[in-house]
Amino acid sequence: MTAIKNFLRNFNKRIPSDYLTALLFFAFCTASGINLLCLDDYDALTLSAVNTINIAVFWTVFAICGAVMLFVAYYFNKKYFISRGLLVSVAFFGFVTSLYNSRNIYLIIGFAVIVFLSVYWCVQKNRININNPEFSTKAMYISILCIALLVGTVLFVTAYCRYKSYNAPNFDFGIFASAFENMRKTGLPVTTCERNVAMSHFGVHFSPVFYLLLPVYMLCPCPETLIFLQVLFIIAGVIPTVLICRHFKIENILTFTIAIVYLIFPGFICGGINDFHENAFLTFIILFLMYFILENKNVMFWIFLGLLFSVKEDAAIYAFAIGLFMMFYRKSYLKSAVVIVLSVAYFIFASLIVEACNTLDTGIMTDRLINYMPKGQNSLLSVVYTCFYDFPYLIAQVFNSEKLGFLMWVLIPLGFAPFMSKKKSLLLLLLPLLVINLMSNWQYQYDIEYHYTFGTGALLIFCFITVIEEKSNKKKAFLCIFSLIMSFIMCAGASFDKLVYIPYYTSKSETFSKWDEFISKLSKDKEYTATSELIAHMYDFSQVYAYPDYYGENRQTPYLLITENDFELNPNLENYIEDNNYKISNEYYGIILYEK
Repeated sequence: MTAIKNFLRNFNKRIPSDYLTALLFFAFCTASGINLLCLDDYDALTLSAVNTINIAVFWTVFAICGAVMLFVAYYFNKKYFISRGLLVSVAFFGFVTSLYNSRNIYLIIGFAVIVFLSVYWCVQKNRININNPEFSTKAMYISILCIALLVGTVLFVTAYCRYKSYNAPNFDFGIFASAFENMRKTGLPVTTCERNVAMSHFGVHFSPVFYLLLPVYMLCPCPETLIFLQVLFIIAGVIPTVLICRHFKIENILTFTIAIVYLIFPGFICGGINDFHENAFLTFIILFLMYFILENKNVMFWIFLGLLFSVKEDAAIYAFAIGLFMMFYRKSYLKSAVVIVLSVAYFIFASLIVEACNTLDTGIMTDRLINYMPKGQNSLLSVVYTCFYDFPYLIAQVFNSEKLGFLMWVLIPLGFAPFMSKKKSLLLLLLPLLVINLMSNWQYQYDIEYHYTFGTGALLIFCFITVIEEKSNKKKAFLCIFSLIMSFIMCAGASFDKLVYIPYYTSKSETFSKWDEFISKLSKDKEYTATSELIAHMYDFSQVYAYPDYYGENRQTPYLLITENDFELNPNLENYIEDNNYKISNEYYGIILYEK
């Protein structure tokens, strides 16, 4: 009896009761995650899924993992192995669950609560035993570079396969492929497929930044170059991220963690896969701009401010918010006043350029805020009027279920850190989040799958780093660990289903090569109407018009190019063909050319 009591006393000393509870949860999460991996499919919203769980596998894994962890922790007297194992198992379980339940933000919120409690328990009394772990600067840089190359490769290959498998639509890939090809030939970003008239892209968005990318495109003039450039700039945003961390003298291990959070931020990953857009260059530019503010490098600051303006007319909103940040957070009054005035002036100037280049007289896309414009009004002043005099209406527009879901996608990976700063003036950097993402009812602006998260995401990342710098070591550890785990889980939930483009392309590459071959033999000087997924592959044709036309009546051209699948995607296509007396001229592997 004495020996048993001594053993139990020693056991309880080495493995206290709270660690035993953590051990059981570790075994549960590990067994649950492995069990899900054994399934062909799993829907967390379907009760019948419980019948597909292999009970024998679950309890076998549970027993083995629990026993092995208990033995290792007890034998080596390292109870913190259990705490570390707990965090890994929770991340693993959440990751696997997200793979099967893409974009289910409510499920992810539930896991966020579990992760929060697990990390809090581990960090509260330093149960994971982290005391300034050694991580040399060289090792940190090499590690970040390797992960950046891995993420960049996955992004590029996925986006490449999306394009090559004819899944990249006219909006937003065909219009840019056509614009860059015309810039190469004529120096002007004229397209016929963006508004179904020959018109400069600058009549929709003023983006002179394209001319900085043009020399690279001219070296390799094909749509794949645009995919490469976009991915390159998204991944390169990790450079200013690390530099900002170095400015704040954040420890190497935390800098490494922040860099990973940046690289797998769901809004950046999804947007990087989803075609091409000028907004994708905002992240790199904004983060470098913030770094030059911190370092007081005036020349580079003004250069990058100019680059920010060159991305798009509404980039002035980011500059305006940064100007307010400089005024109230940095107390740089003169410089910030200049930035604010320049932002307003540039927005007016760029808007006039757009109106001058727009042959349809539609001007800048103020209709994105049409929900704030009373009947008969279409100016931005009416938006200000509505927001000021009917403030409850603004709140109702901003806080609905879809937009709150979007907020969870961008804030949970950062542990809601932007709201934790000691200086509340940091919240001024969230102004673009309100104006660009939340106020509009244009569904794409509050959807992380598209390109409207790059600018606001950059400012959120900067806020995250700033808050990390302010906190105590314990709170730094909590925020970084929580953010890393949730970024890992949410990246899987947001983007894993996109990887299907890779096997889809490789399994049908012969068919798509035949389509490429067919299109390459068509005369590039004639007028064509084509469906969305074909236009990006006709980027070097002189006149290609889109069907259906979202901005007017459908064009009637001598030739119509479609695929067999388009009849299912466009219910009115058959009537359009009959009404315009189109007859089949050629058909090849499911791609059909009609002629009047």
